[in-house]
Amino acid sequence: MKSLTNGNPRSADGTSTVGALLSSDSGAISSAAEGAVELGVGGDRDRVNGDAVLQTTASETGSPLGLQRKSLRVTFPEFEVVSGYMDPPRPWNDVSQCSTDELIASYLNACSKVGVKPNARLLSQLQVITNFDDRNETLILKNENLDARHCETLEEVFRRVQFRTIDLEATKLEEEGAVTIFDMIEYYESCMKLNISYSKNLGQRGWQACSRMIRKTSCLENLEARGTVLSDFVMPILGRSLRVSSSLSSLHLEFAVTSGKPLQVLVAALKVNETLKELYLADNKLMPSDGIQLGSLLRYNRTLHLLDLRNNHLQVRPGIDFVVGTRETLDSFLMILSLASALSFFCVGHWISAHL
Repeated sequence: MKSLTNGNPRSADGTSTVGALLSSDSGAISSAAEGAVELGVGGDRDRVNGDAVLQTTASETGSPLGLQRKSLRVTFPEFEVVSGYMDPPRPWNDVSQCSTDELIASYLNACSKVGVKPNARLLSQLQVITNFDDRNETLILKNENLDARHCETLEEVFRRVQFRTIDLEATKLEEEGAVTIFDMIEYYESCMKLNISYSKNLGQRGWQACSRMIRKTSCLENLEARGTVLSDFVMPILGRSLRVSSSLSSLHLEFAVTSGKPLQVLVAALKVNETLKELYLADNKLMPSDGIQLGSLLRYNRTLHLLDLRNNHLQVRPGIDFVVGTRETLDSFLMILSLASALSFFCVGHWISAHL
């Protein structure tokens, strides 16, 4: 007699019917396992007729029944697998065929698609562009309000025209728009000098895109980031790009770097940098302890020629250590000093004696 307990079929002695069925089939399973080929733990790899054969065991496959799975075969052809390759796309192959009217029409069409009003200041600058083979001088959008949608429309310009200078100072760039701008400048190599000063809302993704642009853009030589917020969180992101030898030779960080850890991260990155020649750190309220960090930078960095320290709060003793740190590089080093507040007169005396 079989009885039902909580809906589960059970035999009269209380054992599960399913368990009894599994027990009755165990002999058949054991017989199948004994007939299988013993391969050992980890499997075995052989070569049959030039083919790589991978045989797997039950321990590898994790089969609950212990049965061997079908062997896997991977064939390697004797001829070359790669038959050809393509160079990375160059966005400037057909740019010489562009015209001023086409440039303006493309920009207006982009504005219509995203639903924004065309920027009158930008249009006036596009109307005088006639050279599409060489870099034009400047694109100035200073103090214009550029949200994410306006930034998207600029691709129609950057994909057709390159500039020496792009001025985006105080354009109220935010994270999404900044990512768009930096990615486009990286891809199209749009400028040699970029001004993003007083952009205080770039966010983490914006600074990551900026760091990637610095690292990968071969034409960017000058970056102006005055008045940006380079906090303890942001400076390591920027520092990663400054560690590598990019094309960047001039960096403006006035009103941007706070005393302490951000400066330490910047110094650590620039110690191994081999391309930066000018560093502007004026008006950052640097303290006496920061003078020691700057002295350490000058002992390790051999390419820095100009360091702007105007209007900071460096004092006597650290200033002396800072000056001593420049002794080995005096022949190729130029410093801008503000006697009112950068270094005391006593430190300047040491600086002058170091030249003699």
